[in-house]
Order: sequence, then C-alpha cells, then structure tokens
Amino acid sequence: MKPTRIPTALLSSLLLVISSPALATVSSDPIAKNCIAQQLRNHQNVKNKSLEASDFNNYCTCVARVVRNLANDHQLSELNTLTNQAKPEWLKAIERNAQKQCMVDPNAKLQST
Repeated sequence: MKPTRIPTALLSSLLLVISSPALATVSSDPIAKNCIAQQLRNHQNVKNKSLEASDFNNYCTCVARVVRNLANDHQLSELNTLTNQAKPEWLKAIERNAQKQCMVDPNAKLQST
C-alpha cells in the first residue's frame, strides 16, 4: 500500500489556522472569565465592530494575574468559594486597581498605587 501524501499547501493552511491569534483560547481562569463577560457587556453597543471574548483575553488575563498578586492568602481562598455571589468590596477595589494597571501595561504583574 502506497502512503498518502498530504499536499504542502493544505498542511501549511492547517498550521496557519491552528496558530491564528484570533483563535486563541479564552482563559479558563474564573477571574479572567468574569472580566471577559463584563467587558463584552460593557462594549456590546460599540458600532461597526463585532467584539468577541478573544478580543479581551490578553487584558483580562492581565487583570486576573494582578488581582491574584494583590490579594492576600485569605482573599484568594475566599475567591475559590465565591459562586454566583456578589463581589466583596475588597475584590472590586483590587479589580479596579488591576484594570487601571492593565490598561497602561498589559504585562503588569504587581505595581502598588
């Protein structure tokens, strides 16, 4: 039996589609997911532009990283128990700080303000 050859153009096209930044997976981090959902709600009325979750992935990954860096151990354990509950005030404050930092620097890690 003769092996089947895959045309180079087909293989190249497949690799381009797989590596496309537009198809980057949306974060599985619950903080990032919440951020993405909020950003989609905030930007739903933007005209002439169709926004998707992947449009906010880098920003919200940054927000989640900064939130985790700014929260203390007790707050982090509380985050794991929050499900469909209102955000505590400390989380709102930390998220605002993280959002400001990530708007300026999407690679922000931990900066005190």
